[in-house]
Amino acid sequence: MVTRSTAVSSTLDERNALPVERGAEESVGPAIARTILRPSVQAAITLQNIAPNRNEMSLKALIA
Repeated sequence: MVTRSTAVSSTLDERNALPVERGAEESVGPAIARTILRPSVQAAITLQNIAPNRNEMSLKALIA
């Protein structure tokens, strides 16, 4: 059961904040690792890095 949510961002741009959900007994590190390793997150990060219009793309939208 997921009870907490935090956002991790490498920049100040809120469009690129990565929502990380974690269970009550799960620590932050494993929750971040599990989230980053999701295929949809990896694909979104790759698209942001290679797309010519990357400044216009929201990480959250790409993941969704």
